[in-house]
Amino acid sequence: MKRRILWVLIALLAAIAQARSDDKGPQTKTVRLHVDYLVASDAHLFLASAEGTICVVDRRTLGDYWSLTTDPITSVSVSPKGERLAVSHVDGTLETWSVEKKEKGWKVPIAKERELEVVAFVDDDSVIAMQGIDQSNGKTGQLVLLEARSGKIKKRLMFGNSYLTSAAVVDSKRVAVAYAASAKEDRLALFDLTTDKKLWDKLFQGGAIIAGVRPKGDKLLTWATSADYEVAVVDVGKGETTGTVKTGEQFITQVLLVADGQYAIVTGKSERLDVVDVAEGKVVGRYPIREVSKLGVTRDGQSVYIALGGNSSRRESTDIRVIAATELIERSKRGK
Repeated sequence: MKRRILWVLIALLAAIAQARSDDKGPQTKTVRLHVDYLVASDAHLFLASAEGTICVVDRRTLGDYWSLTTDPITSVSVSPKGERLAVSHVDGTLETWSVEKKEKGWKVPIAKERELEVVAFVDDDSVIAMQGIDQSNGKTGQLVLLEARSGKIKKRLMFGNSYLTSAAVVDSKRVAVAYAASAKEDRLALFDLTTDKKLWDKLFQGGAIIAGVRPKGDKLLTWATSADYEVAVVDVGKGETTGTVKTGEQFITQVLLVADGQYAIVTGKSERLDVVDVAEGKVVGRYPIREVSKLGVTRDGQSVYIALGGNSSRRESTDIRVIAATELIERSKRGK
């Protein structure tokens, strides 16, 4: 009888400890900024507004930070080692900043008469910029590869009569691109950056967006504006869709790979995050949360950053919440 009472007390204490842990919740910080872009390095969290303000925050403590001001922003990327920040602009220019020195590196014009839409580091030595379409150059979209240290253009990959919608770096030699070949034809393609050749080029759903690449470089995650609720998994080697996941989110706005690419977090207009097991191809949990404007994750996929405040540009502040990917997954499975 005494042993039974002891076990009941132990279980009760464990439940109280878990409840206190749940009540404590993830770490949160408020910044005086509407966050449109959120990226993380090993040491820092970079929060940027489309208007041109960037806050650089200590990633682990969410404490001391510094800020910089630049021209209106369309995309932000940080180098693998976290030494450089690349920023693309509405006026078609691309610039870098030294994170350690807190000063601007170089700024070069890339596109004419249209903004750059994506910037991403290929590795610490190279950065790639994407222009959807250049009306002044025969309606041609382009990918531009540059030296990260100097801004010198290494090469341009041109897409005649095509509109590029998204791009993602697979590894130091390959980049995946989603583009519209015509008003009725959307495609996914994989390029070899060393030979400038297409490794494959496949017809895809309308409004295709590449969400990310698994760390192994074997799978792409995509979604499409024409396919409500669905996230597709694409084999990088062959360009074939290996499966689709039906989520609970009709209007998907972001898909984020976490936990070494084993899971994906899906967000949209609903007041929750759907957690997808990529290998099993199904939703395994839902994490209730309101007014998510942007998600970010560390390079190892182990820490998730959530910008809260909705998508209204009129908001002057944003709550930044940090939570371990494993904790978010477990909480989603419990529905809290």
